Amino acid sequence: MTNVEIVQSIFEQRKSGKHDALENFLDEDVQWTIMGTSPVSRLFKGKKDFLENAVAKVRDRLASAIKVTVSRILSDGDYVIVEWEGKSTNLAGGTYNNSYCWILKFHKSRIVEGTAYVDTQLLGELFE
Repeated sequence: MTNVEIVQSIFEQRKSGKHDALENFLDEDVQWTIMGTSPVSRLFKGKKDFLENAVAKVRDRLASAIKVTVSRILSDGDYVIVEWEGKSTNLAGGTYNNSYCWILKFHKSRIVEGTAYVDTQLLGELFE
């Protein structure tokens, strides 16, 4: 499977309800950065750190799983860029609709680096 096919698979699985699809392709030592100034914006060192202190903290503030729509996937060597939209509902019943751009670096079919660009104001509002 190519790196682009892996990313396509992750998002297809998420669309069909398998919301842990990303973690199956994360390297144990992944370095993931969420850009900006939200409560979860920082460098996460390792799969456990990222899943527990970013993914779970966001997921815990949502009433439903994020429904994804991929706009485009581009690749350049070991890097895959995916631009996507996510829609959900927060625990207060409001909408959480955000736009994302992930830059993923692969090594031997594993994601070893991730950089996530997201509207951090919307992300931060989940934590208020």
